[in-house]
Amino acid sequence: MDLSSIIKLIALNSLIAIIYFIIGAAGLQLGVLSGYSTAIFPAAGVAFVAIFSGGSRLLPAVWLGSASINLWMSSKFGDIGVQSMAVAASIGIASSLQAWIAVVLVNYCCKPDSEKLLSISDSLRFLILAAPIACLIAASWAGATLLTANIIPSTELFAHFFYWWLGDTLGVILFTPLLLMALNYRKPWWVQRIKNIVPPVLTALIITLLIFFYVADNEKKHITNQLKETASPIAESIKSKLSAYQELVASIGNLVKVNPTLEYSLFDRFTESILANHPELLHLAGTLAYHLLIDLNLRSIFLNRWVCLIFALLNVAI
Repeated sequence: MDLSSIIKLIALNSLIAIIYFIIGAAGLQLGVLSGYSTAIFPAAGVAFVAIFSGGSRLLPAVWLGSASINLWMSSKFGDIGVQSMAVAASIGIASSLQAWIAVVLVNYCCKPDSEKLLSISDSLRFLILAAPIACLIAASWAGATLLTANIIPSTELFAHFFYWWLGDTLGVILFTPLLLMALNYRKPWWVQRIKNIVPPVLTALIITLLIFFYVADNEKKHITNQLKETASPIAESIKSKLSAYQELVASIGNLVKVNPTLEYSLFDRFTESILANHPELLHLAGTLAYHLLIDLNLRSIFLNRWVCLIFALLNVAI
C-alpha cells in the first residue's frame, strides 16, 4: 500500500468516525438509565454499513467513534481518568466486534446480493442477522464492562443489557436500509425501490420515537411522583428537627447572654437534659463550653457572633 492509499484510508476512517460520533451523540439524547444505553442508536447502523461496504479496514473508525462517544459521556459525569478511558476503549472494541461479526454472519448466511433487499425473505434474513442476533455482542460486552467498572449496580445489569441491545437493534433495522440506499442510490436496482423502502422505514422510525417519548414522559412523571412521596416525610422530619434545634440554640444563647459569668457546672446542668434527648448536639455543647477558655472581655462578643452564625445557618437550612 503506497503513501497515497494510506492517507486516503486514514481520511476515510476519520470521516466515518466523525459521522459515527455525531449520529451516536444525537442518539444518546434518547438515553436511559446511566446514559450509556439508548432507545435507538443509529450509530450501530452506521458501523454495520461501513464494515459491510468498506470491509474490515474501516474497523478503526468504528472503534474510534465509539470510544470517543463514551469518553464524551464520561466527561459529562465527571473527570476523565484512566478508568474512563479503559471503559471507552473496551466499549469501542465491543462495537467494532459487533459490526464485524454482523457482516460475517450476513456474508455467510445470506445471498451475494442480499444488500439489495429484493424480497421480504432476503430482507428479513439480512436484518435479523445484522440486528437482533449480532447486537447481542455489544450489549453483553458493554454491560460486563460497566458492571466491572462499578458504573452500574448488578441490579441494573439486565436492564442495561436490554436497552443497549434494543437501541442497537433498532438502529441497525431502521437505518441500514436508508444508508444502503444513500450509498447505492445511483444504481438501477435501488432507484426502483426508494419509494418502497423510505416511507415504511421513516414511518417506523417516527412511530418508534413517538412511543419512546410517550413512555419516557410517563416514566419521568412516575419517578417524580415517587420521589415526592418518599422525600415529603423526610423533608418534614428535617424541618421539624431544625426548628427544634433553632429553639434549643436560642434558649442556650439567651441563657449565656443573661448570665455572662455562668459557671461551667451550671451550664452543664442546664444542658444535661438537652443532650440526653439530642445527643447529636454534643459537639454544639462542646463549642459553647469553649467560652470558659476565652477572656471575659471577649466572651460576650464571641457568644453573640457564634449564636448569630448558628441562627443564620438554621434559617438557610429551613
